[in-house]
Amino acid sequence: MSDPFRVALVGFRTAEHGQLLDLFGAALKRSPAYRPVHDAAGSDFIVADADNTESLAEVVRLGLLDRTVYVGTQVPPDTPAWLARPLDATRLLRELDLLVVQHVGVSALEPPIELRELPPTPAARTPRPPTLQEEPE
Repeated sequence: MSDPFRVALVGFRTAEHGQLLDLFGAALKRSPAYRPVHDAAGSDFIVADADNTESLAEVVRLGLLDRTVYVGTQVPPDTPAWLARPLDATRLLRELDLLVVQHVGVSALEPPIELRELPPTPAARTPRPPTLQEEPE
């Protein structure tokens, strides 16, 4: 098994942050594996609270918009991966897996799989939430 990908958790409240830490503890036993890190700048990917404006600003500042899974409703335009609350561990890992395929390639998944074999993401099945630039109707 290859080294786990480093994932920063940005902007979450204590309870949700703890839930994510538990998830990633269990995700170390899968492939690809993910390990939470404190330093967003040194991470491979980010999971960010989309409803926290400070976390969105940090992702933009780091230039990691295309390596971030957003959780919440205030999602930036052209977001590659997002989830609505409540958090679903399987969907979150699936979104991270898709980001790994986009940025590292299918070979990062063990055993290698074809993209067409991946189940559709929530973004493909669910209407997008309003973005920061859109106003609710």
